[in-house]
Amino acid sequence: MRNSFLASYKCIDNIYRKKSFSGQELNEFLQNLSPEEKPLTSKLVYGVVDKNIKLSYIIKSFSKSVKPSLLPVLQMGVYCFLYLSIPAPVVVNECVELTKKLGKGGMSGFVNATLKNISNAVKQNNIKYPENRREFLSVYYSFPLWVVDMISEDYTQEIAEKILAHDDENNFTHVRVNTQIISVEEFEKLLEEKGIFHQKTLDDAFYTDGQVFKIDTKLFTPQSLSSMYVCKAVAAKGKKVLDVCAAPGGKSVYLAQMGNQVTSCDIHLHRTKLIEKYAKRMGADLSVCVNDATVFNESFKNAFDVVLCDVPCSGFGVLSSKPDVKLFKTKQDIFELSKIQSKILKVSSKYVKEGGTLVYSTCTIFKKENDFVVNEFLKNNPDFQVDEIKLDFPKTKEGYIQFLPFRDKTDGFFIARLKRKNV
Repeated sequence: MRNSFLASYKCIDNIYRKKSFSGQELNEFLQNLSPEEKPLTSKLVYGVVDKNIKLSYIIKSFSKSVKPSLLPVLQMGVYCFLYLSIPAPVVVNECVELTKKLGKGGMSGFVNATLKNISNAVKQNNIKYPENRREFLSVYYSFPLWVVDMISEDYTQEIAEKILAHDDENNFTHVRVNTQIISVEEFEKLLEEKGIFHQKTLDDAFYTDGQVFKIDTKLFTPQSLSSMYVCKAVAAKGKKVLDVCAAPGGKSVYLAQMGNQVTSCDIHLHRTKLIEKYAKRMGADLSVCVNDATVFNESFKNAFDVVLCDVPCSGFGVLSSKPDVKLFKTKQDIFELSKIQSKILKVSSKYVKEGGTLVYSTCTIFKKENDFVVNEFLKNNPDFQVDEIKLDFPKTKEGYIQFLPFRDKTDGFFIARLKRKNV
């Protein structure tokens, strides 16, 4: 039996039982695997968690009762049938051996028969999905019904289905060059010399592959394209910038390296330590402090040219790296988050100088956390107005940017740029 299957099972089981972050769990397991075993393990863990609803539906169609401890085994098998090119007999054998390895040899016959039946149905294209359109979208694209409903309310039917159907197969890493140490041209030449795949995205960033981590990590930092666009939307140089929800610090560091005087905050001390560590690695000069973004800080009043509110959110724009969001977030969470987001935006607005800029961003696609929060703020704060975001992407009717992964080839970030009027 491959170690990849056993490691994947243990990781998935931990995620389900502990409701933990898939990325954190996976990183712990990957440390003990050989380089050859890591790709399949990552694929299985992220894939099974992401497709949990669909896989569970199919399994239930063939077996009405499955012990919770065996569900990940069967899910891994079905995921392989649907999405990977491993021969079905090999998959069935791996799952049977895994069942025995888990001390459940008495159930190996059940696993063998169930997976063979599902494999045959997949081969014959004979999997029956719900006829009801709403339920079909939920099962086939593996999203909770409440998410299907909310996306359908926020977007046209065509766009909603494209959002649900999008499957990010991008296995590349997006990195930003640390131009404090090396020029973009020198970094690209280094990638070429080492035969590392790379594709330029911005003036100082590339898509590349995992081989990039074999070179000195002080020369670059992993940073998503959407995250960099938030900093580009801030569009500041030589300004006093406050980043109110900064940890782990990627945006703060980038803004500092753009030539700004940055104050970087987080509510927890241990998270400010992450910012300091990040800044030190990148050679960025910024000020770090513990601060609760929901509570007014008198010392910040009218003190900054730019305030960035990259607020806590549901994370439904970054499912490719956080598929567990679909399992554990609830509709009620969205409403609770929107209250916190509104409070942070209201408090942070008091820190902006007259004529200054307030930038609001999230990594989600729900209007309840995005447009509605900003629109409500503008309604209650007439001293602010929408300011132009100088990025070449589609804008909403209000002038905001909602990145959609299927359309923009980025994570699903939202950005609104507001300006405080001169009185």
